[in-house]
Amino acid sequence: MEYILIIQGIFIIVLLVLYLRGEYLLNKKGDQISLIDSEESWEQRLNGNRRKHYRLGIEDVICSIEIIHFGSLDNQMNNTEFEGYIDNISAGGLKFTTKQDLPVKGNITIEVKFQIKEKNYAIQGKIVRREELLENELYGYGVEFNHSSRSQMINLTNTLLQLEIETLKKAR
Repeated sequence: MEYILIIQGIFIIVLLVLYLRGEYLLNKKGDQISLIDSEESWEQRLNGNRRKHYRLGIEDVICSIEIIHFGSLDNQMNNTEFEGYIDNISAGGLKFTTKQDLPVKGNITIEVKFQIKEKNYAIQGKIVRREELLENELYGYGVEFNHSSRSQMINLTNTLLQLEIETLKKAR
């Protein structure tokens, strides 16, 4: 548990330093920066973030979802597979969109398979939120990971940190 807290602290400090350095360089030129399609400052996002883990918005990452456990009453949905797209991800969970309409009920365990930075991940989690999106008849689902190992979480955190650093460098 201490390792996770240390990694999260380092992650936040590195991101803050990179952001402040970018702001300094851009302000020096008289430009402004807007990260993650938002006009609010990094400090506002950090202070207003109610989540345990920093969330990274990503695009065009296809994921495969398999229903592992669909509650105690309906086992017909178990082992059902479908595709979706990851909207955002953190070390603690992700949000994906799909055309698959899952009934709103508790205790749905899924396995999400995806690839980021040429690394394959297959992480189990539970659906904790559902949104019906009017455009294109899509549905959004929030997933909370239940990491099977600490190394899996650390590996994902490191990959997300690398991706965020690359994104910040491109923003300059």
